[in-house]
Amino acid sequence: MSEMWTKVCGITEAKTAEHLVAAGVNAMGLVFVPKSPRALEIDTAKALAELTGPAICRIGLFMDAPHAFVEQVIAQVPLDALQFHGQESALDCERYGLPYLKALGLADAVPDTVWLERAAEYQSAKALLIDSHASGQMGGTGQAGDWARLKRLTQSLYKPWIMAGGLGPDNVADAIVACSPDGVDLSSGVESQPGIKDHGKIDELMSAMAAVSTQPKNGVHFDG
Repeated sequence: MSEMWTKVCGITEAKTAEHLVAAGVNAMGLVFVPKSPRALEIDTAKALAELTGPAICRIGLFMDAPHAFVEQVIAQVPLDALQFHGQESALDCERYGLPYLKALGLADAVPDTVWLERAAEYQSAKALLIDSHASGQMGGTGQAGDWARLKRLTQSLYKPWIMAGGLGPDNVADAIVACSPDGVDLSSGVESQPGIKDHGKIDELMSAMAAVSTQPKNGVHFDG
């Protein structure tokens, strides 16, 4: 039985938010990036977050957003944590007083030492989310990354990390065994179309996760 932390990102519908809770998913991502097909208006995000309450960790995703906009969202939407997908500095991420994830790109064309130096800047992050694309790009593309490089880089990480990019029910178990993440984050891999989640695929995901015997080295926690 896997204890892998699991997040499904890009939730747009109330029925899906409820299904995530029933399925035992740990976290849902609410996207506040205007160019994303999964972007939400603040009122819609507020309704989704209030619907689930604290039964699931509610994470707001931003990418190089103006500080005033992030603060506006936080003031109106009951979020438990934030996720930053752009070029935000550690100080940018810390300024809102909420736990946060920092996304880093696996496809960055830099030496491993430079990549790890950037990762080390975010000591205050609850975890690093490593996506298959380059830093500063949106997720949800369905493109898998270089698992060999991912495993090599994460052996030197100092904190929990979450695997994202190109994951679905058909390969998530292999990804966990190959790379040993502390959590996984899926979006397009459990969709019928951008922004619309397939509840059957979510159930298949959770079944695949339950069959994995590999346990995470670290936990992903947002309390304390």
